[in-house]
Amino acid sequence: MASIYSTRFIELAAAGSQTYAVPSGHLAVVRSIVAVNAGGSSSAAFSCQLTPSGVYLCFGTVQAPVAGQNVNQQLLDMHVSVLAGEVINGAVQAGASLVVSGYLFTG
Repeated sequence: MASIYSTRFIELAAAGSQTYAVPSGHLAVVRSIVAVNAGGSSSAAFSCQLTPSGVYLCFGTVQAPVAGQNVNQQLLDMHVSVLAGEVINGAVQAGASLVVSGYLFTG
């Protein structure tokens, strides 16, 4: 019997990159990608890419908040299957954060 878990694959609160390898016997579904610029003085690039295919799920920029705003964000809603052995790669520049979440199917 298969089990389903809601999980965060990538969580970056500062500039950098992070990966999540889908375990053997599992299927991941990327459901949402959220990029936030929480007061940075300039725009910040973010991306999420699959390997080994090289396919980008997203590649964009989060603009700096305008006067009177505390935060500026982009929410991407999707349903993308990532097979066992594939890797989700997330990256973000200084001034922004990135969360990639979804479901992990087991069994």
